[in-house]
Amino acid sequence: MGKEKRKRSMYILGPEVPTFVATRATKSRIHQTFIEAPVTQEQPLSDTIQPALGSSGDSSGEGQLDSYMVDDTSLDPPVDASGLIDRLQQFMLTVREWRHIWMAKRAGRGNDPGGLNTTAQGGLAIPCRSCPHPDINLPQGWENVPSNTQWLYGLLLQEDANFKQKNRLRSTDGRDPALGPGWATFVAEEPYFTHLSNYVDQEEINHCVGFAALWSANTRRSKGLCVTGVGSVSCAQSDMFRSNGLGDLQKGERYANMDYIFLSSIAASSLLLITITYDIACQWFRNFFSHMQQLPTRLQLSTDINLRFCIPKFHLEAHKETCHAPFSLNYTKWVGRTDGEGVERMWSWLNKVAHSASMMGPGGRQDTLDDFCNFWNWRKTVNLKNALLEKMTLAIPQALVHHQAFTAFTSGLREHHSADLLEWEKQVQAWELDQANPCPFDLPREDIRMSDVKKIMAEEEHRTVEQGRSASGDTSPSAFLISGLDIEEAQQELVVMAMKRDLTTVEATQLQTSRTSLLKRIAKFRNTQTSYMPGLSEYLKQTSNEEDTATPELMPLFLPSFFAEEKRATICEPNLRDLEDRLRFAQASEALSKLRRQLRTRSFAHSYKTRNINSQGAYTHSRLLQNQIEVRIKAIRILYNIAREALLSLRGPGDWEAVLRPLLPEDIRGINERTLTAEEQEEYRQTRALAGMSSVAIQGELSGLGVTSGQENIPTVAFSRSLALGEG
Repeated sequence: MGKEKRKRSMYILGPEVPTFVATRATKSRIHQTFIEAPVTQEQPLSDTIQPALGSSGDSSGEGQLDSYMVDDTSLDPPVDASGLIDRLQQFMLTVREWRHIWMAKRAGRGNDPGGLNTTAQGGLAIPCRSCPHPDINLPQGWENVPSNTQWLYGLLLQEDANFKQKNRLRSTDGRDPALGPGWATFVAEEPYFTHLSNYVDQEEINHCVGFAALWSANTRRSKGLCVTGVGSVSCAQSDMFRSNGLGDLQKGERYANMDYIFLSSIAASSLLLITITYDIACQWFRNFFSHMQQLPTRLQLSTDINLRFCIPKFHLEAHKETCHAPFSLNYTKWVGRTDGEGVERMWSWLNKVAHSASMMGPGGRQDTLDDFCNFWNWRKTVNLKNALLEKMTLAIPQALVHHQAFTAFTSGLREHHSADLLEWEKQVQAWELDQANPCPFDLPREDIRMSDVKKIMAEEEHRTVEQGRSASGDTSPSAFLISGLDIEEAQQELVVMAMKRDLTTVEATQLQTSRTSLLKRIAKFRNTQTSYMPGLSEYLKQTSNEEDTATPELMPLFLPSFFAEEKRATICEPNLRDLEDRLRFAQASEALSKLRRQLRTRSFAHSYKTRNINSQGAYTHSRLLQNQIEVRIKAIRILYNIAREALLSLRGPGDWEAVLRPLLPEDIRGINERTLTAEEQEEYRQTRALAGMSSVAIQGELSGLGVTSGQENIPTVAFSRSLALGEG
C-alpha cells in the first residue's frame, strides 16, 4: 500500500486564529466532538468543523470581515518552519456551502418532503413580519374593507440602485453557478436575462432636469465589469430586503431592469394598495404600465391594484418644483411619516462587503449577497419588537397632539369661514382623486429672483438690438446697472469682513487683496458710468467729493437711487430709474429668501450641535460654522436694507412698504429662536385649551418653545388664536 492519506480539518482557536489539525482517517475525539463539513463530496481529504464555519459567519455578518481575513493567519508558516498548506480556496468553498445550507435551515426546508430542490422562488428569503401577509397576519375579508381603511392592509416599498455593488469579469455563470438561483433575495437569472435581451437598445428618456446627470454618471467606468451595480426593492416600514427584490444592473439604472425587479418582488403579493418610493419616480411612472404589458404574464399587476408613486423626502428637493407636490410623501394619504430613505441606510451597511464581492465569480457573489441580505433581515426581525415599540412611543402622543390641534383649527374655520373651508376641502379631495387637477398644496411664487429679472432684461435688450435702437457702447444700460449692484454686494461682504476684530495675518492679507480687486472693478465701472450718467462728472466737481481709495468698500457708486428725484433727471438717462427699480425690488425679495434659508440653516446647526457634539474639537469646528452663518446673515440684512432704501428713493412712500419693511437685527430670528412674551403665552394657552389639552401639557409645550425645535410642527406663534378661531 502507498502512503496512508491524512485528512486535514480546519477549526478555530479563539476569535480569529484558525489552525489546521492533521488526523488519521479513523474515529478520534475531534470527530466525535465536532461536526465536519467536507470540502468535496467524493473522497474528501479536507473538511471544516462547525465552530470554524460559525465563527466565519459571525465575523462576516456582524463585522463585515471577509473570509480571507478570518483565515489569514493560516497562510503564514509557523516559526518552526514545519509549513502549512494554503487551504483558503477549500475553506471559502466550504463557507459558501455552509451559508447556503444555513439559509435553507432558517427557511425550514428540511421539513419539506420534497427536499431542497423543490424550493420556490424567494423561498429562502426572510420576510418582513411587519408587512401585511394574507392568511398570516391579516383578518378574513381584508380585501372587502371600505376604501378609507384599506391603508391598514397596504404595502409600503422603496426602490433604488446601488452602484457600489459592481462585479468584475473574473468568471462565468457556467464555471461559477449560484447554489440557489432566485431562491432568496436575487431574481432568477434565466428569465431575467431573457427579458433583458429584448431591451438592449432601449432609450432612457429623462423628464426631470433635476436628475439630468443621472444617466451619464451611472454608465461611466463600466469597462472590465459584467455588473455595474444592483437594483433593489425593499420594505419601507422596517427596511428589509424583499424576496426576489434584488437584481444585477448591466449598464446603469435602466427601466427594463428596474421594472422587472420591482414586479418580481411583488409577484406573490395579492394586496390591493401598494405605495412605492423611488428617487426618479417622476419619470419612471410615465411608461411603467406600458412597459409592464411587455413582461411575462405572471409579473403583470391586476387592474384592481392601486399603485402609487412617490419620491423619497431627501431626494425630492433635487427635482423640479413641478415634481414636489405630486410625488411628496407629506401630501400622500396613508403613508404616515414614511421617508423612503431607508434603502440608503441598507446600502450603507451592505456596501461594506462591496469590494470583496466585486472580486468574486457571479455565482459566489450572488450567494454571498443573498446571505448578507438575509442576515440583515434576520437581525431586523430579532429587533422588530423594540423598533416597533420605539416608533409607537413617538407616534401615538404626536398623533393625538396633531389631531387635537387640527380639529380645533378646522372647527374655528368652519364657524367663521365655512364656505371657504368647503371649497378647500373639495380642492384637496379632487386633487387626491386625480392629480391632473390643480394642486392645492402648490403655493404661487411671490418672490422675484434676480436671475428672472436679468433674463427678462436680456430679452428686452435683444429685441432693442433687432429693432436697431441699441445704445452706444459695448455695455447695455441693464448690464451697467447689474455690474453696479454686483460691486455693491461685494462692498457689503468686505464691510462685514473688516468688522472682525483681531484679524490674523492670513485674513488681513485676504482683506487687502479683496480691496485691491474691488478698487479695480470700481475704476472700470466709473469709465462706463460716464456714458449713462453724463451729468455725474459735473456733480462731482460741484460737491468736491474726494473718494477714499484706501477703503473701496465705503466708496459711493452714485447709482440713480443715490440722488434725489430733481437731481436724478439732470444726471442720469431717463430709462435708468425704471431699470434700477426693477432690479432693486428683485434684489430685496431675493435677499429675504436667502435670509430664510440661512435662518433654517442656523436652527439646524444649533440643533445638531446640541444633540450630537460632545468633544472640544468638534465643538470648535461647529462654532466656526455657526460664526460663518452669522456673517452671511449680517451681510444679507445689510444688503436688503440698502435695496429697500434705494427703492424708497426711487419710488417714494407707498403700499409696497407694507411688504418690504425695514429689517432690524431683532427681527432676524427663526420660528422657535426666542422665548414667547407673556401676551403670546396667554394666546397660546387659549389656543391649545381649545384643542382639549390640559394646563400641565400646555405648560410643558411652552417650556419647550425655546431655541430647540422639538415642537416646530405644532401651530407656533404665527398660528395664534386669531388663526385657530378662523378670524385671520
